[in-house]
Amino acid sequence: MDKITDLYNHQLRYYPVGNKGDIDEWGAVEKHRQEVFKKEEDDARIQAAINKRQYANELEMEIAQKRQLDALEGNIKAQDKNYLEQSQ
Repeated sequence: MDKITDLYNHQLRYYPVGNKGDIDEWGAVEKHRQEVFKKEEDDARIQAAINKRQYANELEMEIAQKRQLDALEGNIKAQDKNYLEQSQ
């Protein structure tokens, strides 16, 4: 198993030996394709989760800003109302 890991570390492929003692290149190609496909699926899933979290964070920030703006507008209206009542 260490030999296979060393091959991968040096970016070489491991070709398994078939039942008859010959090199099973097709099996290696299929295995490689399956690994690449699984890695791409995992990467896409991780990226989707990251994008979803970023979008949720942006929405939370927008909601917080909207609440602050509403509070400020409420304070301004209350001050205007108090000023008008005092000036009469």
